[in-house]
Amino acid sequence: MNWRRKPVGLIPRLVSQDKIDSYLELLASLPDNLQVQVAAVLANYPVPAARQYLVNLAGKLASAEVRTEAIVSLGKIGDSSTVEFLAEKAATAHGNEKAAAKESLAALRGREVDKKILEILSTSSVQELRNELLLAACERNIRESREYFLKEAANPSADVALVSRGLRAFGDISLAEELLNVAYKSEDEAFREEMAGIIAAWAKQSARPDARSSYFRNLLGAEKQPERQALLISIIGKIGERNSLPLLRGYLKSQEPKLREAAVRALTDWPEVEARDDLMFIARVSADLKEKVLGIRGLVRLTTSEKCRRPEAVVDSLKEIYALCPRAEEKKLVLAVFPDFPCEPGLSFCQSLDNDPEVGPEARTAAEKITQRLKR
Repeated sequence: MNWRRKPVGLIPRLVSQDKIDSYLELLASLPDNLQVQVAAVLANYPVPAARQYLVNLAGKLASAEVRTEAIVSLGKIGDSSTVEFLAEKAATAHGNEKAAAKESLAALRGREVDKKILEILSTSSVQELRNELLLAACERNIRESREYFLKEAANPSADVALVSRGLRAFGDISLAEELLNVAYKSEDEAFREEMAGIIAAWAKQSARPDARSSYFRNLLGAEKQPERQALLISIIGKIGERNSLPLLRGYLKSQEPKLREAAVRALTDWPEVEARDDLMFIARVSADLKEKVLGIRGLVRLTTSEKCRRPEAVVDSLKEIYALCPRAEEKKLVLAVFPDFPCEPGLSFCQSLDNDPEVGPEARTAAEKITQRLKR
């Protein structure tokens, strides 16, 4: 058969799966401009010889187009033997080739593929490769990968967003103690906060509604180190159980700045409006600028979350918050939400600030938006 005269696309009609390996040497002799078609056609042949041909094609010094097409086809006929190759490609390639490797790794079929991903995770120390395997574990919903995400959380070089995704997807409250110990050892505040969010999310999915934070309240009562206490306060705040409010209010009076700030932040994140009075108190009386700003931001969030209130009532609350703002930044934050509650009192307030040297432009923008919405 003269392959140079036969359209490559006809191969599936002419050659059966059990015969394709006899023709691969001939296919390899075709010029590079036809290898893209060869790579696409071999997606019809889920046999070892075709897989190896595609691996060779994707790894050779061919054009990027050829390599990419070979990788795409591997996603359709690959198996556990192609996992490591695709993961390495995803970790080292660029552009379309990299994207194709990620998609193909996620698309490989079979439980054996999942087992291979876990096997490589258990042995590889190459961070880029581990990241691709962990991403594939998320995409493939491999629940058994959670131990590797937990291990990765303790790795300073880890991709925190990826770790967070995996732990949120596959973890549960049974891992809380281990993840707490990881967070305790970190000095990265953003990382600790992210871990607190994950643990709180696990807690919300477990136990009865009024007992989700009891474990952490007990830990807090026994803990003596301020850094650890602050982390536990953060978790309790993110869980948001009403019976935790008295405890948090008590920490507002703490002489330890870290604990007081943690309590303020916990109330700022509080999911329900019962924390409004506490935040208003903080915004009114705190001499600490950071605490005052946190209180105001929390007030804005809680106030604007009450979509069922009359716009005029919300505007009254926003005007009260605006009067407490210590800086232009917070005033601008408040003005930015006025258009979400269009009414004449809100419009009049924004118009009254038209010539304000600090927030004039923002006030005019808010007034324009309110005017437009009132015309609807």
